Amino acid sequence: MSNIMYIFLLGLCIQVSAQSYTAVKDIESLKAKITATNKNTTSIQSSFTQEKYLSVMTQKILSKGFFWFKKENAVRWEYTEPYKYIIVLANNKVQIKDEEKKSEYDMASNKSFKQINDMMIQLVQGTVFNSGMYSFQFKENAQTYFIELTPIDKKLKTYFQKINLFFDKITFDVTQMKMIEVGGDYTIIKFSNKKLNQPIAADKFILK
Repeated sequence: MSNIMYIFLLGLCIQVSAQSYTAVKDIESLKAKITATNKNTTSIQSSFTQEKYLSVMTQKILSKGFFWFKKENAVRWEYTEPYKYIIVLANNKVQIKDEEKKSEYDMASNKSFKQINDMMIQLVQGTVFNSGMYSFQFKENAQTYFIELTPIDKKLKTYFQKINLFFDKITFDVTQMKMIEVGGDYTIIKFSNKKLNQPIAADKFILK
């Protein structure tokens, strides 16, 4: 996997809670509620913390930053600690800024970037159920719905073993994600201070 793709994937993932989960009894109702909630979500602004666990390291890699999402399919991940790094995906372009160095890639000409971007949008919006790219297990505890996704798409299976989504049982939006890579390494991200359907300026998705 290229360094760029690795960093891109690094910006996407969350740790399974130690709390026990039981199987969801009415899966179709849950899917309908999540889908309805995300149809009404036009934008997301959030802080996030990220923990990266690598088998070759004894300590986790901790990062912090901000996340923006705006329909249709504009995303910005901005890392502020311990380094400054920005990834913007919008208008079929991938823009990356590492400190003062900027790069741009055509997403349409790179099938891997496009597939990962589409997946990310589906995960954030909770619209993955009809993608045909995963099998699902639905679980819950008192506060959270936990949905485990196992990739069945050939390309995604080369990247991930499992993808876990955590939904708030009141708001039905994604609060956490976890992606477990094929080699067993995984990345964890928790969203906090989330604001939904607030105006986001268009230039937030243009790197300067």
